[in-house]
Amino acid sequence: MGADDLLKRIQNNRTLGASQILRLGLRAARALIKELYPLPENQRYIRFRAFTLELASARPSMAPLLRLANDLNFLWDEAENLKALEQALNELKRFLEAQRQRVVESAAELFAGKRRILVHSWSSSVVDTVLRLQPFQVFCTESFPGLEGRRTARKLLEHRIAVTVVTDPAVPEVLSEVELVLVGADAFTTEGFYNKVGTHLLAVAAQAFRVPLWVISESYKGLPRDLAPLYQPEEAPFRIPSALQEATWIRPLFDFTPWHQAKGLVAEGGILGIQGIQQLLESLQVHPILEAYREVLI
Repeated sequence: MGADDLLKRIQNNRTLGASQILRLGLRAARALIKELYPLPENQRYIRFRAFTLELASARPSMAPLLRLANDLNFLWDEAENLKALEQALNELKRFLEAQRQRVVESAAELFAGKRRILVHSWSSSVVDTVLRLQPFQVFCTESFPGLEGRRTARKLLEHRIAVTVVTDPAVPEVLSEVELVLVGADAFTTEGFYNKVGTHLLAVAAQAFRVPLWVISESYKGLPRDLAPLYQPEEAPFRIPSALQEATWIRPLFDFTPWHQAKGLVAEGGILGIQGIQQLLESLQVHPILEAYREVLI
């Protein structure tokens, strides 16, 4: 599958999580490099830079794609030739795979012994953490409108974990029964995090019931201040009934939760508080190509 085909797959998919979308982005980058070999040097440069912007705009609600587009531009600057660029991309892929594994290890160690957990939507890092914990009972929100929570439930049932599926509005009915709420993140900034719609209300409800809500996420989903404006949450792609076409609809696919409504972030290095998140994101550089792209969009 070529780079353009993989970009279209990224654009059209609304069920995969951010980590899985990132894997597709890495595949697209590898495919592109192979396509560059027959081209003259000047065309390689133009095609590669254009690809990074296409990648950034393919799913601007997925922070890892923005980070990947940014990193690819730095890798191009540093690579002496296409072979070196391929090697650097493979090293980045291995680094990101190890990063996600360390996130799961950190979360599993932190939450060891928890018996009743509630999770929202689909997050591969959350699911892998729960599989390591082997809790007595997991409550999965259905996660309207994409119903990704059903996918989470199926995965846990395959591993013989007891699951109760909860419709989103009924979450307060079960919060008194859980010790912990775990959610993923599609992006995070110094102010808070983006995740599947319903996360913010879940965080508010969890606070009311004094149940800690933790975010499990690789730091690669973090957006520095100069990159954050490129992030664009999506609308839910459900069909509007013909009788209601003239109504105004508010139908976000993702929502934003401030950090003060979560217990904290578990990343590959363990727990990150607000100060740690700020230090992490302030240390990240944004490539001039992405800075120029941001200025055009703004």
